[in-house]
Amino acid sequence: MEAIDLLIAFNQNLPIDAIRPLTSGRRNAVFLSSHQVFPNEREAIAALGFQDFQILTFSDLLTDAELEAIDNRVSSSLGHAAPQDFIPMFSENINYEKNALAYSRLLDRYSFLEVYACGGLGISARFWKEKGAHLLGELPTTGSWGIMDRLRAKANHLMSVVPVHVVRSGTTAYLFYGPVRRLRFVEGTQVESGAVRVLFGGFDRFVRQRSKIGNGIPSTTIHGFTDPALLKYRDLHIFIDGFHPPNYTRSYIDFYGDAIFVTRTMFDNQWFSQNGKRTIKLPALIRKDVMRKLSAVGRIRTVIALLNHAGDWSALINRSDTDRLVAAVAGLSERFQQINFIIRVHPTMVHEHHEGRNSIQRIKEYVRWMNRSNLSVSQLELHEDFERGDLFLSEYSQTAIDAAVMGKRILVTNLTGRRSFMKCYEDLGFPSVTSTVELVSWLEEQLADPTRGDQQQNEAVDLYNRMLDDYLAAD
Repeated sequence: MEAIDLLIAFNQNLPIDAIRPLTSGRRNAVFLSSHQVFPNEREAIAALGFQDFQILTFSDLLTDAELEAIDNRVSSSLGHAAPQDFIPMFSENINYEKNALAYSRLLDRYSFLEVYACGGLGISARFWKEKGAHLLGELPTTGSWGIMDRLRAKANHLMSVVPVHVVRSGTTAYLFYGPVRRLRFVEGTQVESGAVRVLFGGFDRFVRQRSKIGNGIPSTTIHGFTDPALLKYRDLHIFIDGFHPPNYTRSYIDFYGDAIFVTRTMFDNQWFSQNGKRTIKLPALIRKDVMRKLSAVGRIRTVIALLNHAGDWSALINRSDTDRLVAAVAGLSERFQQINFIIRVHPTMVHEHHEGRNSIQRIKEYVRWMNRSNLSVSQLELHEDFERGDLFLSEYSQTAIDAAVMGKRILVTNLTGRRSFMKCYEDLGFPSVTSTVELVSWLEEQLADPTRGDQQQNEAVDLYNRMLDDYLAAD
């Protein structure tokens, strides 16, 4: 067993310079990071002056099977949790177990003289406190249970303004509580919009509006769900407005109680139905996600990496996953100088419980450090990136599916070393890679023959569209 002076469990919110005071008299260190450390950050750590250091992530230490077991164990332990408590308790507990298992793996290899930890963003302050670690700039965890945290969250909720929409299709009306911008309504759908302040009876007003329209169906979207009080309606319809992989664990699904899930595709339906949830197919007012075949797309000149965002809704998701794709794309920009590489960040990654408030700035700093004229972070709207992109890389995201719907090339790029959340699309024949070596090889072959992968994706598109038609037509 190797003796190590210092173990530091940290996230990207901790400035590297904040570690400098800890280096005095220490020869070596192990860093456990919830993020993948970029090369510029590694350079800054090296400048701290340790004679030797190693940087590890949860992905380096924990397997897919172990992470799935954590999800299942925590989910089953929260069967009687109140809806408003389920997700914060789930997030806090999976983080605790991930940190505990990662620490046990480290203790198999090393003995540590001192331990420091920075709480939040996948680092469980509760676990490291119990182990006697010194806390560095502790931040709120996703499952913070302090009285002030509860009061602050309640106050923010009461002061919030929530959009309300009445969406009509024939004789049926859906009353949406929350935003509907991610839903794709067919042309001619009647949408009446308003807003209510929660403090002044937002939920009660929702109920009153429902009674006025008689046959209205209480509804929300899964991304816009804000008020667990909606769950009092057994006929609550939750419209799926994003990709939910069929091979997700059960994770947070019980937060939604006995609501009815309105699913767009056979793949959306699978995750909810296999976990015992009620599902129905999308009504006529929502457009079908029919994919277009590739046509005369030509040589690849612009590659856009579509970043998903990470958080604590499943132990299977590590914040280092997205960073690995960013670093891979930066490396590609050096090898393929004739291609313009663009990183499109996820707009909600800056949430303090997702990748963190500095996450986008961190990527921009890395891109600046790379100093490549063919590498940039997108500043355009999504539709503009769809127009200029020739190839879209993604680990898993709704935007990758949207790109295929628009007839764009996609390449499932899963560099996590764990299961692919796009496996359902890979099984149809959509191209995929699982390493940077495979990614480089795929691009080289595509550049040598620009039409090489077109038939493969077009066949996958045909199969997807047939399956979608069969799913929507079935009783």
